[in-house]
Amino acid sequence: MIWLTHMAFAFLVARFFFNELTVVQTLMLFFSALFPDIDNKNSLIGRFFKLGTKHRQLFHSLILILPVGYLIFKFAGKVYFEIFLIGSVSHIVLDSLTKAGVGVLYPFKFRFKGPIKTNSLLDYLLFFIFLFLLIYV
Repeated sequence: MIWLTHMAFAFLVARFFFNELTVVQTLMLFFSALFPDIDNKNSLIGRFFKLGTKHRQLFHSLILILPVGYLIFKFAGKVYFEIFLIGSVSHIVLDSLTKAGVGVLYPFKFRFKGPIKTNSLLDYLLFFIFLFLLIYV
């Protein structure tokens, strides 16, 4: 999925859990919705980090997301932990709908895959649907 789709979906999901977010919480949601793509040198967030890991493996896995979330819980508190989980897990859920899929429990080989091609018309359509729901719901 494109980063816009990830952002719109994360904010839509967060709206069900939070009435309002502070500026810092909004930035955390923005970061966490893009966090799993930190290993992709062509992604919005990956351009700033040169990790050298294969895309859609470790950073799209709950085996990494949960310990990172735990560290956020310990150092920043429950709200930031929840925001991080909403952003990163919503990202993984959307990417599991793509043809490339994700290994949610990497390093185990099982992958969730779907019919959507990244950067396709359907990807953009989902973005506009999420944006519409975000504005009007």
